[in-house]
Amino acid sequence: MSGKAKRREQDRRRLAYSAKLTKDRRFGRQGRWVMSLNGDVQRFELSTSVPERMRGMLFRKPDEVTRLLVPCHDIHTFGMRHELDIAFISKTGQVLEVHRKVAGKRRLKRKGASMVAERFSQEGDWLKAGDLIRLGASYE
Repeated sequence: MSGKAKRREQDRRRLAYSAKLTKDRRFGRQGRWVMSLNGDVQRFELSTSVPERMRGMLFRKPDEVTRLLVPCHDIHTFGMRHELDIAFISKTGQVLEVHRKVAGKRRLKRKGASMVAERFSQEGDWLKAGDLIRLGASYE
């Protein structure tokens, strides 16, 4: 294995998600993806296509689902009728920045982010800067 291929393989192992996870849509619609956040497992909806990522939370009724936009580092809240909680996450799974109760007509971006977690704003604990997440498929 060449030096360049070896570095690529090492970088892939450090990712919070595998390349296959971001492209494999067999379970995405059923919400069968899970993320491990400091040992606590939570379900989420994965959005990997351009139309899914562009829609995000637009025209949705408030629910308790966390949506993960992959790849993404820039979002907007134009047209949103409800406040959102937004977290920017690096490719290694580290939560870089969290914004709570983000109102409409805003644009947020974070250099170095590889994915964005978003949900309708809720009270209580959620992601915090510095948290580490790992992603995978649920085999229930």
